[in-house]
Amino acid sequence: MFARGEGIVINEPSIVAMRRADHSVIAVGREAKAMLGRTPGNILVVRPLKDGVIADVEVTEKMLGYFIKSLHGVADGPALDLRDAGRNPDHHPWPKERPGPLQALDEVAEHLLGN
Repeated sequence: MFARGEGIVINEPSIVAMRRADHSVIAVGREAKAMLGRTPGNILVVRPLKDGVIADVEVTEKMLGYFIKSLHGVADGPALDLRDAGRNPDHHPWPKERPGPLQALDEVAEHLLGN
């Protein structure tokens, strides 16, 4: 993840380990990568991004939420929903020419931090 004025703030693999039963997250990033091929049947390790494209929206939401919360020191917060991110550019204070993915990430951060 990249932050304006700071550069790369998180350099982690896009991998998530979660329980099969309830899809609760066990590990994200390097911790989840270390679990690849070493998990019991009740744990699923997935890569929610394929070739830079979101392949699993729900797992990507959990992964990005984890990374953004860890950046801001938030232990827990509201659920993240990427499906609606960036759909209403008139609602936000940033310029309309801001690229869609950046606008979506700003909205996600705003949502998680309650701003």
